[in-house]
Amino acid sequence: MHWVDQYVGRPWVSGAQGPSSFDCWGFVRHVSREVFDRELPEFAVDADDLRACMATFRDQTWQSSWLRVTHPVDGDIALLANGRYASHCGLFVKIDGAGGAIAHCERGCGVVVASRRRLPWQNIRFYRWAGA
Repeated sequence: MHWVDQYVGRPWVSGAQGPSSFDCWGFVRHVSREVFDRELPEFAVDADDLRACMATFRDQTWQSSWLRVTHPVDGDIALLANGRYASHCGLFVKIDGAGGAIAHCERGCGVVVASRRRLPWQNIRFYRWAGA
């Protein structure tokens, strides 16, 4: 059983931090803590306010704690964008025999795992948490 299997299907709820429901950052933060023993910063991601969401992800106060990576490993954070700034996030999932996928919690779907090709976001950047 892969770590992501226990989360697939849990519902999306705005502001939820888990374990029974999540928003996108709540999912990333919960899994990072519970599965990968990483304590990520807490902040609100308002999925109903795209501008506020993008501002949160580009906030300079915590960006120095991230290392951008080109070859992600299981649990690296994926920031997803349709322009210059991210508006959604998830986690890289290494699946044997495949190039990897993204686990994320999306409104209307809950926690899902999708190949990068099937995601509606055009730009995906991967980051590894370096701590703060």
